[in-house]
Amino acid sequence: MVIISQSSAFSQMSDGGYSEPWLSRNVGARPIGMGGVYSAVVNEPMGIFYNPAAPAFMPSTPTINTSVGSLGFGRTHATLAYSQEILPSFGIGIGVNNLYSGSFTGRNIRGIPTRELNSNQIAVQAATAYRLEFVSMGAAVKYINNSLNGANLSASGYAFDLGMKMNVLDIFSFGLSMNNIGGTMKWNSTSGVTENIPYTIRTGIAAEFGINDETILTRTSITGEEEAVYLPPTRYLLLGFDIVLNQYDLTPSFILGAEIVPHEFIAVRGGLSIYGDRNGEAQFFPMNNWGTGISLRPELELDFNVQLDYSLSNDYMSQSRLSHHVSLIFEL
Repeated sequence: MVIISQSSAFSQMSDGGYSEPWLSRNVGARPIGMGGVYSAVVNEPMGIFYNPAAPAFMPSTPTINTSVGSLGFGRTHATLAYSQEILPSFGIGIGVNNLYSGSFTGRNIRGIPTRELNSNQIAVQAATAYRLEFVSMGAAVKYINNSLNGANLSASGYAFDLGMKMNVLDIFSFGLSMNNIGGTMKWNSTSGVTENIPYTIRTGIAAEFGINDETILTRTSITGEEEAVYLPPTRYLLLGFDIVLNQYDLTPSFILGAEIVPHEFIAVRGGLSIYGDRNGEAQFFPMNNWGTGISLRPELELDFNVQLDYSLSNDYMSQSRLSHHVSLIFEL
């Protein structure tokens, strides 16, 4: 426990001259349940962590998504995101991303316990996006802080995200984003070390296949002529495919994800990498990134809609090699 925690904290400071690789972790129970296949989906607030073009597709009413994940050894990964359209075709989003290491024992060079330590890493970001008829473009800026509490050691820095999402012939959507562009962290040590934050590039496609969509004929109240009105499905199958490249990975990860909504009350999802980097070696089905989950959408007599998401995914640092994530979405 102590060795793992100390190694993790040290790696954030000096591993290869870059820091904050935790920023490339998937967040939110729904995206995690789909294996992180989200660059072309991003239709709820947690999408701003994947593609800053997400806010342009939000409703005009505020939507809030809060999520917490249990990673084992006292570690938690919590996120909070808000997003909405504030002007026609223009949306904003604000997100807080926090990884807490839990408490561990610090030791001196002789291995003698000295004090209790914990590492707390947080990123706060703001995103804006504008939507044209078939495409949206977005940008985000984030402030990052990394504190090793108990040792008076900390770092802070900034990074930027850019992204776009496109509707292709009403058949599928295409997403592309670059995260943590130009990111740097400066430590408060006597040497004032400055380190680079690895960037992440995401691109992918997603297509929705309706189960109960239909087109009905109505008559206009002005001319009395018949016109076709499309009713979007409330039950559907969503398929997605993403390619994700972290700056220092040997090869990109190719990820498949799916979500099926057999009833308005429930959704089931899953996803995994079919090709990627595993311990410095490119492999098919590396099994280092997979997720599965469920969503419940109860019909409550409230002034807002509520959705509960749960996901299970792999985590090598956990005692069980698994991590659990729960999200709540409120549409006000």
